[in-house]
Amino acid sequence: MGTTIITGFWTFFCNPKYWAVDDFLRTHRIGAKSEYRITTWQKDFFEKGQLGVIRVGFDSRNSSELNGRMRLERGVYAVVEVTGKALPFGKSKSNFKIDHQQNEKERFSVPVRYIRNYINHPILLTSIEGDRLISLDRYLVKGIQAASMPLHEDAFNRILLYGEEGGA
Repeated sequence: MGTTIITGFWTFFCNPKYWAVDDFLRTHRIGAKSEYRITTWQKDFFEKGQLGVIRVGFDSRNSSELNGRMRLERGVYAVVEVTGKALPFGKSKSNFKIDHQQNEKERFSVPVRYIRNYINHPILLTSIEGDRLISLDRYLVKGIQAASMPLHEDAFNRILLYGEEGGA
């Protein structure tokens, strides 16, 4: 699989079954702050000013969990800026809500500020998976069973371009 290179850019993987990111993005403006759970071995690599994307995978919510909303498609729904160091999960004061799973006390999160919101025009993975610069990143399109992974800088910059175009 190879060595993971820390780039200073991040993919934050979101499973809407555990956090209704669609509700959050529809009710919070640019500049809103929250915390985002991260993969624990990465806790020392997060620094203020780093950037990342909120990437939604397969939306497996049932009709009761959807509560009249549409299922989200796989894609990038927001761009965030890391605003501080990693802290034990739940120690920062934020409005991030997630169903507590096992071993949450041993997990970490980073404070983030939302700087782009693509809820109305997400950057769909099916539309960008063939992009040469996007394909430089090992995890953005394919995903991984993790909360966060480093993101290739060129892929991040390409996401910003797609976002300026109103999604893909």
